[in-house]
Amino acid sequence: MKHIYKTSIIWAVSLLLLAFSTGKVSGQTADFTADLTTVCIGANVTFTDASNGTGTITYLWDFGANATPATASTAGPHIVTYSTAGSKTIVLTITDDDGSDIETKTDYITVTPDNTASVASSTPTLCINTPLTAITHTTTGATGIGAPTGLPAGVTAAWAANTITISGMPSASGVFAYSIPLTGGCGTVNATGTITVTPDNTASVASSTPTLCINTPLT
Repeated sequence: MKHIYKTSIIWAVSLLLLAFSTGKVSGQTADFTADLTTVCIGANVTFTDASNGTGTITYLWDFGANATPATASTAGPHIVTYSTAGSKTIVLTITDDDGSDIETKTDYITVTPDNTASVASSTPTLCINTPLTAITHTTTGATGIGAPTGLPAGVTAAWAANTITISGMPSASGVFAYSIPLTGGCGTVNATGTITVTPDNTASVASSTPTLCINTPLT
């Protein structure tokens, strides 16, 4: 009996030491999930509580840097947006009748920055039906381009290795303000620029084809 009694005491003391070291007495566990872990700036992320506890449970959420809302004090679910790009660490603390537990998920949410497109490498002026020296735009975030608008006939745009290249031989004259939408990634971004195409020189026919005598004024 003494052996059993001593064993019970040792077991009870071990449980108490574990409780003091972890802050958990009855096995309460803080946990949560998110419907998305990679999002664009301003996109909704829904956090759902997945905790276990006994009795009355209180909640304290911290949704990370530049979150709206920044914190919450109910189980949720909570819809959160982020105004800046980067990795976001989420912390949930729960407290029940027997103690508390904290779940920290470091860099749990990745917020992707909006796409970018650089200014045009040039704004050329060239003659009609002459080759265009390639114009380039450097992009970030995008995975391609949509249908360009505003390019002169004979000129096209292509995307590869994060660069838009505009080339060809314009067959129409005028001032062409073009816009090329980026696809994939985040945000609504267009690469824009201007190409000026000069028409060929012209000369009209003679106003007359006169016949006159030598040494007389020409009309």
